Amino acid sequence: MSGSDEELAAWLRPLLEADLKHWRDREAAYLPNVEREGEWLWHQARGHADRAATALAILDLHQPVAALGDLPADALTCIRNWEECQECGPNNDRPAILAAPGLGETFYPCRTVRLLASGYRHQPGYRKEWAPDRA
Repeated sequence: MSGSDEELAAWLRPLLEADLKHWRDREAAYLPNVEREGEWLWHQARGHADRAATALAILDLHQPVAALGDLPADALTCIRNWEECQECGPNNDRPAILAAPGLGETFYPCRTVRLLASGYRHQPGYRKEWAPDRA
């Protein structure tokens, strides 16, 4: 994975936060008019806001952490550190592996973060290398 992968969460978070704010504002605007405009507008806004809040919570769980920090100094793998997802670990829904990623690569962002971002793939700044199906 490339250095641009590290930018995925930084690109995604403001989009999720903007969605949350937009839908919370809509929810607040519709509430006083529920009787007149119908309850479905309020429920729709509330549902969108809840989904944005959930996506932010998932993003918070799937943060990058440095790998191999606790291995003994003589361990071969301690020569290099890389990022992996604190929730998924190094395998990211792949079969168990023993090898470290290649030089300059990382196990972050995980597939979960890539899936969250794929919902915003039509937004400016999305990169095709962030696709969740990318190996």
